[in-house]
Amino acid sequence: LGEVMNAVTGKTPEALVNAVLRQTGMSSSKLMTGNVQLPAPSAHGYLGAIYGPEPAKVNPSLSATTDVINWTMEWGKEGGGAYSTIGDLAKWGSTCLGTNLLPAKVAAQRLKTTKIDAGNYGLGIVREGDWLAHSGQAIGYTANVACDPKTGAVVAYALNSTEGPLDLGSF
Repeated sequence: LGEVMNAVTGKTPEALVNAVLRQTGMSSSKLMTGNVQLPAPSAHGYLGAIYGPEPAKVNPSLSATTDVINWTMEWGKEGGGAYSTIGDLAKWGSTCLGTNLLPAKVAAQRLKTTKIDAGNYGLGIVREGDWLAHSGQAIGYTANVACDPKTGAVVAYALNSTEGPLDLGSF
């Protein structure tokens, strides 16, 4: 995705994403460049419940309670290398996950959903009744943001734990 963004716009994914973050007033959020750790202060993140190979079988030094605060976020790049705060996630929710920032024709296209295993999925949007939502995850952290475009209600929360499949072979 990052390569496509760069090819289409001539700008780096970091420049594009950080410009949108600034536009929405998300001053405590950023997509980082390079091999960078989370800025202080930040929440400790833990591997948490993992489905698949047990961490200790992949690497004996890892467990569900392994603290990942000092692990780099660079591996995630455009797919999980950004950081944020709950307040900034709520600001993102108030834009209906960026939909309100798009031209009307593009926004309408984004909100066309198709039923898949994860629910009714559009372009970066999951529709559940009147609510639009999306989640994000990096090793040790999970976040979810939802908005109701009819009422303007927003829900944002984060967990300092990873849930779900995880390949720990490279750690």
